[in-house]
Amino acid sequence: MARPRGGHGQGARLRGWLPLGSLAGDLSEADPVARVRPAGAFARWEDMLGRGLAAMRDRGELAADADPGELALTLLAAVQGGLLLSQVRGETRPLEAAIDTVLARISGLAVPAPNAVMGARQR
Repeated sequence: MARPRGGHGQGARLRGWLPLGSLAGDLSEADPVARVRPAGAFARWEDMLGRGLAAMRDRGELAADADPGELALTLLAAVQGGLLLSQVRGETRPLEAAIDTVLARISGLAVPAPNAVMGARQR
């Protein structure tokens, strides 16, 4: 499971990456009622990721014991944490490391396609 890479250390490109994360953080401290909207946005994002991962598991592309909800939460947390650290540091390396790590975890749960296994055996 490879991900495309962009430019490295491009601090200017990081501006504006965190509106939801920043808003949620600010509101959770200042106004518990107002934080409902960003919390809902994160929940929808997590749900979409979880449904996609569940579909992969149901098609046999992920191990039967893979937990789509846990993987979705981990992916969302990795992206948000990576974005925050990247913005603070002015470089993309933290986001890249976070995404690479969570994708490696998901890839570790991937089930090889039957023809890929047969092809590997025939070589």
